[in-house]
Amino acid sequence: MKWYQKDTDKLMKILILDPATNQVLNSKEIGKEFGIKTSTVLVGIHDLRKEKLLPKYNPFNQIEAFNRPWSEKEINTIRNLLNQGYKTKTIAKRFGRSYGSIQSVRNKLLRLGQVELLETRWTSKEEQALIDNFKHDKNNFTANFKELQCLTNHSHGAVRKKIWAFRKLGILPKAIKASTPNKKGRE
Repeated sequence: MKWYQKDTDKLMKILILDPATNQVLNSKEIGKEFGIKTSTVLVGIHDLRKEKLLPKYNPFNQIEAFNRPWSEKEINTIRNLLNQGYKTKTIAKRFGRSYGSIQSVRNKLLRLGQVELLETRWTSKEEQALIDNFKHDKNNFTANFKELQCLTNHSHGAVRKKIWAFRKLGILPKAIKASTPNKKGRE
């Protein structure tokens, strides 16, 4: 859509911008008012920003942490914390961000070679503790993951991988797949 002066004037009257970031807060309503798609409104707003008729959008001024881009300072802090061995969950709490958000930054830093994957190796004492304390249900599914995690000081995923390896070696019993019920109509 080509924005004529009368359209621009009308837009400026109904436009609501976030005072901190200059993000448009009512693009759907503007689309309904002009009878166009929201995406077309956003393209028009982008063009008006390029022409300096609207202020630039600045996501770094966002007050809430949700969906705010990472600053270089935050990324450096995360890099340092990861290299010191802090867990992703701990870092997420510190920044007030989601686990997945920190995980995303961590994965990017791993790809760039800026952090190392700190995996602690299993000691023979930890392995024996896992074997001795392993409990299972009637199908040999692990029944005490939490206990094994606390006992060995390894993550859920690490305990799960170790149990799988021990099952493969025949040290722990293999899980028995429960049979699936017959499909309707077949008897």
